[in-house]
Amino acid sequence: MHSANVPEANSGVFPRLSRFRKGLARGLPYLDLTTPRATYVVRSILAACLALVVAYLLELHAPYAAASSVLLVINPVQGGVIGKGVWRVLGTLVGMLAAFVLMSAFGQMPWLFLLGFGVWLGVCVVGMTLLRHFRAYGATLAGYTVGLAAYGAMQHPERTFDQVMGRGASVLIGVVCLALVSALFSRRSVHSRLTMLLDRLAAATAGVLATHHQAIQASAEPGAKPLDAGRRSLITEVYGVDDLLALGKAESADLAHRAGTVRHTMVSLFSALVGGAPPLREHSAALAALRALQPDWEEAWREVRQALGQERGPTERGPTDRGPTDRGPTDRGPTGRTRAIGRLTDLRARLVALLAATSLDDAAEQAALMIAGDRLIEQLDDFLQAIEGIERFHQPRPTPARVSVPFHRDTVAAFQNGGRALLTVVMGGAFWIATGWTEGNMMLAGLAAACALLSTAPSPALGAVEFIKGTVAAVAMAFLCTFIVLPHVSGLPLLLVILSLFWLPGVYATTMPRHALAGVAYLVAFTTLAAADNPMRYDFALFLNGAVAWILATCFTLLGFRVVLPRNLARDVTRLRQRIRDAALGTLHDEPPDAAAWQWRQQHRIAQLGALLRTQPQAMDRAIAQALTSLHLGREILRLRRWLRQAPHDAEWPRVVARTLRHMRQRARDPARAARHARRAATSLTRLPMRSSAAMDDVRRVTVVLQDIAALLERHANDVPYPSKGHAHAQ
Repeated sequence: MHSANVPEANSGVFPRLSRFRKGLARGLPYLDLTTPRATYVVRSILAACLALVVAYLLELHAPYAAASSVLLVINPVQGGVIGKGVWRVLGTLVGMLAAFVLMSAFGQMPWLFLLGFGVWLGVCVVGMTLLRHFRAYGATLAGYTVGLAAYGAMQHPERTFDQVMGRGASVLIGVVCLALVSALFSRRSVHSRLTMLLDRLAAATAGVLATHHQAIQASAEPGAKPLDAGRRSLITEVYGVDDLLALGKAESADLAHRAGTVRHTMVSLFSALVGGAPPLREHSAALAALRALQPDWEEAWREVRQALGQERGPTERGPTDRGPTDRGPTDRGPTGRTRAIGRLTDLRARLVALLAATSLDDAAEQAALMIAGDRLIEQLDDFLQAIEGIERFHQPRPTPARVSVPFHRDTVAAFQNGGRALLTVVMGGAFWIATGWTEGNMMLAGLAAACALLSTAPSPALGAVEFIKGTVAAVAMAFLCTFIVLPHVSGLPLLLVILSLFWLPGVYATTMPRHALAGVAYLVAFTTLAAADNPMRYDFALFLNGAVAWILATCFTLLGFRVVLPRNLARDVTRLRQRIRDAALGTLHDEPPDAAAWQWRQQHRIAQLGALLRTQPQAMDRAIAQALTSLHLGREILRLRRWLRQAPHDAEWPRVVARTLRHMRQRARDPARAARHARRAATSLTRLPMRSSAAMDDVRRVTVVLQDIAALLERHANDVPYPSKGHAHAQ
């Protein structure tokens, strides 16, 4: 009887099993665990599990804090893991020292401790705003580590040493475990990415200069758009090279050695992008002379773009990434960059020859032609420096560029961020002390961390909303994990599997920029609330207190960014535009010690201005057009000062120019009156007696520069920065 029933059972089972196998076979191609996103998720979860196991073995008071440390440092790029890890450790050590000082001084005085904690956090947030990249992250950690290190000891000051040292041990274990897993299961990729980015930006810049060049195409008619889409995009993108370089410096000592070369290449590209001659009058003789070179000019830039666009293959990889069959640039003939350098050098020689051979009857037109030619030559030189920098970047051991590239620091925003952090922490701490809530110290620690991390975010209030979303999701998932799943699990392997499944959605969310902040909040809040301790404690009251503390911390963060010194995009844009304008007019007062550094700092401000107005194209066009006017004004004044230093001692025009600069210095706050002094000087120069043709050429050049300065100053008098229309807040 049983043998007769077996075929009937199998006849129903086997078709279902066959369908399951077919469905599994169709779905397997979509389950690719070798993609960068999948490997990043696996590495992150593996490192968190390893940190938790090590913390268990060392019998730390809160072993789950080591896993939280891993989940805060995870990064798809190995350089990001190393950089964040190193500065996380350094910032934590500084924060531990500050926690010892504050607890020893104010351990029995909660209001004074709260005020001291707020001041310390505010100072660290100021430093974070002024610093860049991983140093800023280290300053952030130094600020909010006080709350995390002193958590648990605020009501029991005698436990301060154990709590602080436990915090330091958890951070160190998390960083070491993540670095180990990242080193074993990921590869260094920043070198190839940086190479591709530089080549792409150089090719795109060449394409822009081939099709949109003001001096040749005379695109200065009233009402014309000041920027084309390609140039506008590149202005906001070029300085992204420095962000990628920061990852590379942490990832490789070789890239750190090449950092000066990369930064000089970056600023040279930007100089070429915003440089060139000013628009000339339509139907002018100078413009007609330049148009004789226009076909060759456009063809040369197109060839350069194509040559740079063909830079693919082995040269995109670092020296350590090349295979045994790959040949270096010297083995396979001239590279595209070499051909581009040769083509632009020929174009420069033709431009110089054209300027030397052209003589216009109108003296003003001749001088305008020479000035326009000089600026075109400067633009070519800037681009050649960028290409030569990329070429040096590919050399096995390049000579480091001894160049220090300055960046803009917004001190006003820094103090606003610091003051907001101070007031928000004091507000949250006052709520804790006034209510006498036993778990308020956890809320204060979470509030300090969230407020510090979001202070420099483009939209901090929206970031706080994402934190709330992630925290609410973490509370629900932590309840499910702690009170429904884990009571039925025994043994470390099953515990790690369960935690990994709950960590998976949060780690995956960090790979999507739109949900990255929510993912980070979910990971940290879930790990803390689940509290995978040894032994486990299933205390619902404790869990409920912790959940309320995390939700209130994120809500107070949102309240701080909405009410306490809220971030205002229009105000930030106006302040930055005013800073660009003042820096340009400041060249009338004194000559900066380093003209190149002055220009590079102005360029970074323009790039930041474009980033702030990225979502408002029309406002961005107006703001960047005015900013470029300021940049060109400063360059022209510095050019005039340089000519004044190099002028012959027996020439007459230097005395006129020096006297004019003194008058303009006194009228620097009134650009319209300073412009009248420049025009008056230009008129005076035309009346000077000329002793030689060389002196006549010099006077004509200076006259045109003074007229150009006057026109730029008049535009400054009319283009007063005003708040951009649109959303009042950054979000």
